Amino acid sequence: MSDANQVRAMIWVQHLLGIGHLRRAVSIARALADADFDVLLVSGGMPLKGLYLGKAKFKQLPPLQAADATFTSLIDAGGREPDNAFRASRRNRLLALYREHRPHVLITEMYPFGRRQFASEMLPLLEVAHQSRPKPAIVASVRDILTERRDPARSREMAQLALRWYRAVLVHSDPELIPFETTFPETARISHLIRYTGYVGAVGPGGPYGASQEVIVSAGGGAVGAHLLQTALEARELSVLADKRWRLLAGPNLPREWFNALQRLAH
Repeated sequence: MSDANQVRAMIWVQHLLGIGHLRRAVSIARALADADFDVLLVSGGMPLKGLYLGKAKFKQLPPLQAADATFTSLIDAGGREPDNAFRASRRNRLLALYREHRPHVLITEMYPFGRRQFASEMLPLLEVAHQSRPKPAIVASVRDILTERRDPARSREMAQLALRWYRAVLVHSDPELIPFETTFPETARISHLIRYTGYVGAVGPGGPYGASQEVIVSAGGGAVGAHLLQTALEARELSVLADKRWRLLAGPNLPREWFNALQRLAH
């Protein structure tokens, strides 16, 4: 049970193919909880084992994922496209969690700068939050580089949603490296909302640069990383670091047949 004096925060996140969005949201949730926020993280993607949330709480919506790397359609855990009833169940569950937690801060990961396919649950959530008393601070959490939009109207729509609903847009990057306007042409319209946070990552024990004497090749979640890992293994003998240990991080979503094939190639 939360302390009456705690600030309550709710984070919505939807990973579609990889797990980076979920990992970043977990890092933010854990950090807020460590700062004595009462945090609820709500995920709409496929469940991922081994998440360490610290003192933050976690709830799973009926999960959806991208059908493939084109991100043009969604499927549920059984490979079926979601119908209206499925979407309604997600929306109702999300709104119920909001009303139960009564957050002072509502954070939407990527939306409205992505996840347009989830507007059927996000817009009702924003409307309910906007009508709440006291009204929570509504904040967008967005990565450094957005997917390229060929239609300028889409970027204008994103900016309009941000202006209508949001108090702040947290951009997880360094503006000296990649300013938001590099991939979002409507940045000037929402510049008063933008707050650069720097990059978000898990904090772990460090060591001197190069102390491990290993070459690390990471495929993130692994769902679409097999060819990267294969290419790295095949290129190893051409590298000036061929004599070092190469450690491939496959990720939890690498297909088993690819994992076995890469193991054979590595040996």
